Amino acid sequence: MTIGERTIAEIGSQITGLLEDYQGKVNEAFLKSDAGLTISFSVSIAPAQNGFEVETGMSFTAEKIKDKTEKKIVSEVQIALFPKRGE
Repeated sequence: MTIGERTIAEIGSQITGLLEDYQGKVNEAFLKSDAGLTISFSVSIAPAQNGFEVETGMSFTAEKIKDKTEKKIVSEVQIALFPKRGE
């Protein structure tokens, strides 16, 4: 079976639905951004009994968070609680 116009149209419809559902959040993220907003879409197409199973996904970052901790040295060596005599 070949992926055709109906399958492509369904993918477009699902993407449009996601954008409409999250229009407020997308706009909010865009207004908060300094350099614009990237929206990623994923499409999964799998064979089904009489056609294709189509699922779409959307992701974007509403807020960029960048943080860093101090470097710490961590030792996994166990220190003896009761040193042996003579040490």
